[in-house]
Amino acid sequence: MKSKLTGGRFLLRLLAALAFLAILIVNLAPFVWGLLTSLKPARELMVYPPKFVGFSPSVEHYATVFAGTFSTATLKTSGSCEAIFSALALL
Repeated sequence: MKSKLTGGRFLLRLLAALAFLAILIVNLAPFVWGLLTSLKPARELMVYPPKFVGFSPSVEHYATVFAGTFSTATLKTSGSCEAIFSALALL
């Protein structure tokens, strides 16, 4: 036997589904933003207004990370930051 949704129950389920969809969009937005930003060429990263579509995708940032130059620069930067903050903490 099929259960029928009354008008109130249908509206409640619809509102719950819309709330779930809104929360899903809000939670996934930073990941989509990060993915789109990682695929933009360096010259298009700081344009105003930002382009969400219509840019030419590039993997130059991934090539930098996998080439090893990114990790070297990150280690140098984090090491100097660590030294500065450690010295400031001792003051």
